[in-house]
Amino acid sequence: MNKLIICTAVAALGSVSQAAVLIGNLPAVNSLTHSADLGSSRLKGIGFTTPGQDWKLNSATFSLGFDFDDIANGVTPIVRIHDVVGGNPGSVLHTMVDPGGYISGSVDNYTFTANGSFTFLANTS
Repeated sequence: MNKLIICTAVAALGSVSQAAVLIGNLPAVNSLTHSADLGSSRLKGIGFTTPGQDWKLNSATFSLGFDFDDIANGVTPIVRIHDVVGGNPGSVLHTMVDPGGYISGSVDNYTFTANGSFTFLANTS
């Protein structure tokens, strides 16, 4: 079973000459009791509009917790960037590289990296 995360909690992006956090909410609550309990039928997404220049996606960091059953059943999160169609997620534009190494029973930060080159165009959602 895969857990699907539609977009980023923290996206580390870089323009031609700089790196910046475009959107973020870390540090997160470090508790397994504050969970979205995501699964194949429960997804989490977040939308944002890019600033006035193109931004290259480098990585996205998430605070995730896994229980024993997640690890035993091979649950892995999927981080994808989608376009927007009528205010809803549309086509998949990019899938991030899964860092692996998930630890049961704790909440830790995991950094997903860009799979090749991906650029958010200026002033887009």
